[in-house]
Amino acid sequence: MGQAISLPFKLASTTLTFYRGFFYYLCGKGRYTSYLPPSSSSSESTTIPSYLQAPSTATGNDGGAENITISSSSWTISNFSKSPLFYQHARVHLYSLASAFYLYNKPHYRKLSYKQDIVDNFANVAIPGTGLPLSLFVWNKLLAFGLVCTASPICSFIASVHLWLKTRGKSSISNEYA
Repeated sequence: MGQAISLPFKLASTTLTFYRGFFYYLCGKGRYTSYLPPSSSSSESTTIPSYLQAPSTATGNDGGAENITISSSSWTISNFSKSPLFYQHARVHLYSLASAFYLYNKPHYRKLSYKQDIVDNFANVAIPGTGLPLSLFVWNKLLAFGLVCTASPICSFIASVHLWLKTRGKSSISNEYA
């Protein structure tokens, strides 16, 4: 029962982290700094906001066998959503989403602008089950922004619920949503 009550709060927290990270790279400090993967010698805390950093692993206790969850990403690394690699992948994903808006009206090597290139590329990609090409949503920068801000969390939620149903409740919706 406690998991059902805390689930909306975990999902809201993860969604808030997505928006904070996206806007950090879209119009915050992250827009003006080049993306460099953190190294052990650099001061990661000064360049990356705390909500995009991996939690401290100073305790060295990962829970062992008693903390096993089934998820699409845990087949290679146990507790993947808590690993530094997960946070690095999340930062790269958010950086690439935000950089698409920066590049939107800039010249591109294949077309006159990045916009025209992604419109042509997304003409062959449809939203599953609808037949609507993604190119319909990138003709306008505001429409593309709305798609990123709404479709990404919604698709993540649907995929996490789908896996939860597929595994008959053995996976964690909030871990998959992250």
